[in-house]
Amino acid sequence: MIGLTATAALIASRPGYVDPRLCAACHAEIARNYAQTGMARSFRPVTGSSRPGEFDGSGFFHEISRERFTFTWSDGEAWIRRSQPGPGGAETNVFEERVDYVIGAGSQAISYLHRTRDNKLTEFPVSWYPENGGHWGMSPAYDRPDHPGFSREVNFACTQCHNALPDTAPTGDSPGETIFPEQLPEGIDCQRCHGPGQAHADAASQGRSPQQIRASIVNPALLDPARQNEVCFQCHLETTSSRLPASLIRPDRGMFSWRPGQPLSDFMLAFDRVTENLNVDSVELVSAPYRLARSACVRSDGEPLTCITCHDPHLAPTREESVRKTDGICAACHQAKLAGVIAGGRHSADRECVGCHMPQRKTDDVIHASITDHWISRPHPGKPPTAEINARNVPPYAGEAMLYYPKSLPQTAGNSTALAIAQVQSNPAEAFRRLEQATANYRPENPEIAAEIGRAFLMLSQPAKAMDWYRLALAGSPGRWSYLAGLGNAQQAAGRPDLAADSFARASALAPWETDVLFSLGQSYAKLGKFEDAIRVLRQAVERNPESAAAFNDLGSALLRMAGRASGAEDFLREAETALREAVRIQPEFVSLRMNLADSLLRQNKLREAREQLEEAIRIGGRGETAEAEWFETLLATGSAERALKAWNSSFAAQVSGAHNNLGTLFASQNRPEDAIREYRLAVEGDPRSAMAQFNLGVTLYGRGLKSEAIPLLRKAAETGDPGIRAAVSSLLEKQ
Repeated sequence: MIGLTATAALIASRPGYVDPRLCAACHAEIARNYAQTGMARSFRPVTGSSRPGEFDGSGFFHEISRERFTFTWSDGEAWIRRSQPGPGGAETNVFEERVDYVIGAGSQAISYLHRTRDNKLTEFPVSWYPENGGHWGMSPAYDRPDHPGFSREVNFACTQCHNALPDTAPTGDSPGETIFPEQLPEGIDCQRCHGPGQAHADAASQGRSPQQIRASIVNPALLDPARQNEVCFQCHLETTSSRLPASLIRPDRGMFSWRPGQPLSDFMLAFDRVTENLNVDSVELVSAPYRLARSACVRSDGEPLTCITCHDPHLAPTREESVRKTDGICAACHQAKLAGVIAGGRHSADRECVGCHMPQRKTDDVIHASITDHWISRPHPGKPPTAEINARNVPPYAGEAMLYYPKSLPQTAGNSTALAIAQVQSNPAEAFRRLEQATANYRPENPEIAAEIGRAFLMLSQPAKAMDWYRLALAGSPGRWSYLAGLGNAQQAAGRPDLAADSFARASALAPWETDVLFSLGQSYAKLGKFEDAIRVLRQAVERNPESAAAFNDLGSALLRMAGRASGAEDFLREAETALREAVRIQPEFVSLRMNLADSLLRQNKLREAREQLEEAIRIGGRGETAEAEWFETLLATGSAERALKAWNSSFAAQVSGAHNNLGTLFASQNRPEDAIREYRLAVEGDPRSAMAQFNLGVTLYGRGLKSEAIPLLRKAAETGDPGIRAAVSSLLEKQ
């Protein structure tokens, strides 16, 4: 039986689709066999009756992020807990979430999802890998110190290849949609490959002829080779998992609108890097059709080689069964050549073809997994990857996103626009040129196309153009909250928070479940100086989604700004610290959250705690002038002069103006005026507007008798400095 429980409401939301248990009534053996396949098991809830064995109280420590994860089962629920080591062996930043769904069949990996209070799905930073008896490891793209933690949202595009078609109300079915219905199907069902089954079920129940029954549903085996492969390509065609993009859903198509037998290019386009940028030895997890296309067997003039030449999607064969079948297919075409190499002693008769010509390879993007390399080629020793391909350790591709599938497109405004949008991430300058050219006289009837163009211009830092296209989208669909939110983002980027606040407020009224819109509304109010309104809105966001580090961070930042402008500053600072501590507890891997918390601590003179947060921010990757200068200052303020000097000598902050100023102060305190003057000069050169650096240099020069150079510096510092500097300069100069 296929593992799908569907309610009447779920079925009603997908016209033409039926509960796949109806399929099992007539196709019982196929249904039983298919239930064992990876596709049927690719998505499922975690319930008390289906405890995953890996949740046994074990754990592992991720050295790079300094995080310990433990995996427990309690009262019929699976939990993943994260903590970091604190002072004296204590735990800090303890955070725990319930596992609601398993995603992945488990042949290469299993990942886990959590459903938030606002019905979003977030991915856990850890996955289970079955290799070598099974072990826990970081999820793909998480093996770095600044990974997304528990915060990465999953959208429809992420889940659509692991599941049957869900009920998409009330939010639609755009690829980027993140609000999921309360009930989700469980795994890929029959209709993802055969199309909607209602007509087929009706024909069978009405006693139609066998020919009519067969004609009422798609049989992929009877499609021409291109359409047949596209049934598999809808999920398995991926040129790379790196940022490119590898594929784009056409903006006038919903995420779940494609049907088997239709040209896939009417629904999605696939892109690749230009040829000279390809690493032919790179193997990625979802690469089977892409690698297979390199094979001479596919390009030959013989009978077309398709996915189902070797794979029966209804069966889950053992590796031995799969190898035996594939070897037979190889022998059918290469019988004469095989006989020759055996006779010549270059090949034993019992040696399998697959083991040498389609070997198991470690994948570059998921280094804990191995797959069959579908590039059928001469044996070549592939080098196993030593580090996972992710945003931390591999520079993003910066070239043309070349159309890969289909190989060409008709010259239309819509196609030209799609090809231009594909360049946005990897080749922004070329994307802007193409997008300008493609949209010069283009006014699409579908508002989603206009919105997609608006998103592209916004990513290209062209907010004025983005606003025009979002307004065009809203003219065609005035009640679409996502278009209003997009317009608000463009207005915000254009420096019009007043307009943005109105757009976000209207979007929030249409989509009260979207806490992200509340975040944006709060940020607009803050930019307008309406901190009371910002705090009110952001408190609502925190209440709606207490699992969001971003919400707590935005609230804390607004409270910090309020503390500088209103009475009762201490109360605002304390509340800001509380909110920012919660942000860091939820997502300690994010540099800016630790920086904001350090800011709140510095403003309350909690220097040691501030220093700890700054050190973590720098360790994670926050190497910037602000972080390093403030960190250096806290070292001095907490009496760590020797450590400050050691850090400086290790070139921790060689070009940071603030750190030069602080190092000068350290030398001055050690009665080393010449060294202090040298550092103060570097501080002034690095930041000529720094009144503090000018003052410190002027005072030190004055003390060394170099008054002609010191006095202009002191007067300049008094012009731009705070009242304390002005008073100090005035007092010093009056003594002349």
